[in-house]
Amino acid sequence: MSSSARQICRSTLIPTVSAMLLAGSCALLPGCSHTRGKASLGASTTAGIAGTASPDYKHERMRQAMQGLIYDSGLVEVDPVVAADVVGDRNPDAAVAEYEEGLRMLYVVNDRVAAIASFTRAVLLNPDRIEHYNGLGRALLFKGKMAESLAAFRTALLIDPDDFDAQLGLAEAMQMGGGEYEDAIVAWQRVLALDPSYDEAHGRLAALLYYTGDYAESWEHVHQAEAMGYAVPPQFRPLLAAKMAEPTR
Repeated sequence: MSSSARQICRSTLIPTVSAMLLAGSCALLPGCSHTRGKASLGASTTAGIAGTASPDYKHERMRQAMQGLIYDSGLVEVDPVVAADVVGDRNPDAAVAEYEEGLRMLYVVNDRVAAIASFTRAVLLNPDRIEHYNGLGRALLFKGKMAESLAAFRTALLIDPDDFDAQLGLAEAMQMGGGEYEDAIVAWQRVLALDPSYDEAHGRLAALLYYTGDYAESWEHVHQAEAMGYAVPPQFRPLLAAKMAEPTR
C-alpha cells in the first residue's frame, strides 16, 4: 500500500487511538461509530432523496448492491446463477472499469453503497484479482458490514497470504467490531510482520493490549510507536500508568 493510500485509510476510516481513549472502549466494540459522518447518497439518481430515503429503500439498495455474492461461509463466494443476471459473462476489462468506479464512489463521491455495488460487479466479472476483494472489503467496512468485510479480506488473503492491504483491512475490521480482541491483536501483529515500519500498528496494539489487561506489552508498543514518531495521544499515558507504572526504558 502506498503512503498516500495509507493516509486515506487513516483520515477516512479508522478513529485514532486518541479517539478510542476519549470514547472509552467504544472503538473496539461492535456497534460503535467508526466513520466521520453519514455517507452521502452521491449518485445523481438518488441525490434528490438524500435524508428522506425510507428504511425499505435503503435495504433494497443495499441488497441490490450485494447481489451475486454469498458471504455465509465466512468467505466471498460467487453465486453463478445470480452473477449471470447481474453482469453476464466474466470480463476482465469490464472488471477493471468497475473497480476504478468503486474507488471513485468510495473516496471521491462518498457513496458507500454504490462503491459496494461496483466492487461486487468487479468480483463477479473477475474473481481472481485480489484488489477487487480489498476494495470490496474496505467499502463494506466503511458501511459497517463487519462480517462481510472480514469475509472479503479473508478471501483476498487466500489469494495472497502476504498481501499487506488485505491484512491491514482484516486487522481494522477485527478491531472495529468484527472479532475478539485476541484475534485483532494477532491480526495487527501480522500487519507489523509484513511491514515493520507501519507505526500505527503499534498504537493499535497498545490500545488493544490495554483493554485485554496486558499492560507491560501495551507499554512496549507505546514506546515503539513513539520511537517511530507516531503520536500516542497524551490521554492514553495516564490511563495506562494508572494500571501499571511506566517501565524504565
